[in-house]
This record gives sequence, C-alpha cells and structure tokens, in this order.
Amino acid sequence: MHVAILGSTVRTVTIVIIDDHPLVREGLARVIGHRDDFVVVGEADSIEAALQLDLDRVDVCTLDLSLPGIGGLEGMHALRERWPGVRLLVLTVHPEDSHAAACAQRGASGFLPKSASPDEIRAAIAGVADGGQYFSETALAAIVMQRDTPVLTTRELEVLRLLARGQRITDIARQLDVSVKTVSTHKMRLQRKLGASNTAQIAVLARQHGVLS
Repeated sequence: MHVAILGSTVRTVTIVIIDDHPLVREGLARVIGHRDDFVVVGEADSIEAALQLDLDRVDVCTLDLSLPGIGGLEGMHALRERWPGVRLLVLTVHPEDSHAAACAQRGASGFLPKSASPDEIRAAIAGVADGGQYFSETALAAIVMQRDTPVLTTRELEVLRLLARGQRITDIARQLDVSVKTVSTHKMRLQRKLGASNTAQIAVLARQHGVLS
C-alpha cells in the first residue's frame, strides 16, 4: 500500500495492534494515526484473534506480553509465520532488564514500556518498519549480558555452587562422589569459561552473569 504526497510515492506502514485492553488499543490507534504513512489495519485482543485477521500483509505488530490464551512471547513465532517479514514491537508494563532479552531471542525487533511517549512509540514503529531495531540502553545491556552468559554443564553448576559456598575441592569430591582430580578439572573449566583466575573470582563473575542467584 502506498500514498501519494506532492507527486512522490511514500510507503505506507501497515500495523496491527494486539492488546487485551480496549482503551490501550484505542490510545495506540490515536498515537499511530498522527502519521500519514502509518495505517492501523487491524486490532486484536489476543494472539489467536490476530491470527484470524483477514490480512495479506502486515508490516508491524505491536503486542503486549500479558495476553489471554497464548502469551505475547509464545505467540511471536506464530505471528511471523502468519505474516512473513512482519516486525514485532513489544509494548508492555514488564521491565526491560528481565524481559527484553527473551523477546529479542524470539524475534522481536523492539521493546518499549507502555509509559513511552507518543513520539517515542511512533519513532519505534518507524525504526522497526524500516528494518532496524528499537531497544533502550537498559534493554540492550540485558540482551548483551544474556548472549555473553557462559553455558555450563549440570556438573559444572554443582561444583560452582559448592565452590561459591566456600567448600574445598576435597570436600566437594567427597560430596559428589568423584575424584579430587575430576573436581579440579571442573574448576579449571569454570575459570576458563568465566574468565576467573581464582575461586573468589569464579563466584563473583558467576553472579554477574546471572549463573548464581
């Protein structure tokens, strides 16, 4: 869909709003309507309802995470299958530092709190529609941290937790019923994966990475 402005052709961005609160949908539609190149082509109160919309093309879906039935996070894959190429912009009350990374992993192109200003919401829609991403510095930090989190085996996690409690290698070996050499090997691997030079650093870096609560 295109609109002609002063003899030029400007691409119209088609948008579907997914939120279970009618007032939120109405408010978003008004915010979006302030741009001539934005057109709300559909609204839905759930992922299931959105998938039933008779639309051939959707450029951007704005969606909440807390939805009846299929949640916003779980429904992202289905939306992308329904409209290949659709860009997903999460608008939610959930905090960025604990939810943005998971949304990015599921294919979201942007993440905004519902408290965002109308100008920021329009800028985010324009940015993701143009192929970009729209995440705050807080959200990006959470995404980078999750990507950098080392992958540890179950046994390495067991050894890590015991080391963090101040237990000695010999005590850990006895508790896990393995040899001292095996525990020492796990400790060396933990140091390498976490970038630590001693046991104290292992515990500190593990907490920074979110491996230990």
